[in-house]
Amino acid sequence: MNSLSSIALVGCTGLVGQALCQHLLASGHSLRLLVRSHKPEWLEELEQSSARLVCCQWDGGDAPLPPSHLENCHAVVNLAGAPVADARWTPKRKHILHTSRIETTRSVVSAIAQSPGVQTLVNASGISVYGIDKPLANEESETHGDHFLAELALEWEQEAFRAEQVSDCRVLAVRIGVVLSGKGGPLEKMIPPFLPGFVPLVPLAGGKQAMPWVHVDDVAGMITAALENDNWSGVVNAVAPEHLSNAEFTKLAAAHSGHWYFPLGPPAWLLRFLLGEMSTIITGDIPVESTKTSELGYDWQHKTLSSALRACGFDKA
Repeated sequence: MNSLSSIALVGCTGLVGQALCQHLLASGHSLRLLVRSHKPEWLEELEQSSARLVCCQWDGGDAPLPPSHLENCHAVVNLAGAPVADARWTPKRKHILHTSRIETTRSVVSAIAQSPGVQTLVNASGISVYGIDKPLANEESETHGDHFLAELALEWEQEAFRAEQVSDCRVLAVRIGVVLSGKGGPLEKMIPPFLPGFVPLVPLAGGKQAMPWVHVDDVAGMITAALENDNWSGVVNAVAPEHLSNAEFTKLAAAHSGHWYFPLGPPAWLLRFLLGEMSTIITGDIPVESTKTSELGYDWQHKTLSSALRACGFDKA
């Protein structure tokens, strides 16, 4: 795919979507953003400032995606999905998490089947597919649907890979770890913006569980590379090369943010009581590495957490 290709982007308003818009425009691509009727302010400004970006309205879910929205597009990037950590996993919330991923992807693939010009689908996924308390996993490891998020991610990928069956389309599922950004997301919850030096940062659930993280610019960089290089296909783990436990991650975050580190935090049983099933996001041990990024020659922007934290605005260490 050349630098003048046109790319349709679903789910552009999240952390990864915003960063990806900037990466793709900087790389010379033209973008068609599929958005709901209400556009955030940053997107309206970007649309006005770039002649290579247009917005088309689509509400996602099981609403049919008009094939005309993909007309003249060479690729589709699907990042749509309600945030998994924003509310307790009630049956209603689980339905929202499922519909926003599975039904949206199903609609995207159906539109791709009627759009012969689309050559590539890059679809988001999560490292949860490897299951909890398993050995260190890479892209060749078995997947385990042993909890809700794992089952959700596996079904999400299955829907995406249907594009290979219904059209002549290359598909890549990007299994994303904990995304770090200075514009919100997990770091906003991990590092309190108030009283640095007084409020401690503490490990969660004992702190021994793996913390596979990745800076948002590297997720956007991988997707951009995948769109421009046909060798990217199948699955790839979007996790940084540096392996850290929750405790090690928290110590570094404290050092860079000006907070102090206290080694005793809420135990796993308390988190399970407070958060219910959603606590698996925090307590689950999912050690993951990415061997495929090395094989594909991806040039990391932030290989270490210290580098990523500085890029997010935490540079007191």
